[in-house]
Amino acid sequence: ELLPGFRGRPSASSRYHMPLEGRVVQAFRENGSGVVFETGYLSPVFPIGVGWVRKVTETLERGFFVEVKHGDGTVSRYGFLGEVYVHEGDFAYPDRPLGVVKARTLYLEIRRFDVAVDPLDVLAPAERPGRGE
Repeated sequence: ELLPGFRGRPSASSRYHMPLEGRVVQAFRENGSGVVFETGYLSPVFPIGVGWVRKVTETLERGFFVEVKHGDGTVSRYGFLGEVYVHEGDFAYPDRPLGVVKARTLYLEIRRFDVAVDPLDVLAPAERPGRGE
């Protein structure tokens, strides 16, 4: 059985925060796994909530990816990072950047029970960027 907090849409108390200022240039419905934000050059990227850094990987073309696991089981993944300030096993806090974007975009994926959910449905409503539609 699912935990009570995970039935239907997330409650206001389980909402997360934007990882940076930007606008959506690729919506969740376009790839089914996450969204891509356009932002300023080398913008800092913050975790959407408190958690611990589960994985840091690097690819030549797309830069670093950081995976953070949050206390409610939600996993957030941040991609297209040019530099990271965290290591596997570190705690992540919303007021401390994970790193900076590689150029001007950030990939954000949020998973609950290993199922991708639209990040714009999970982020706090007052902080939702334009959907770029």
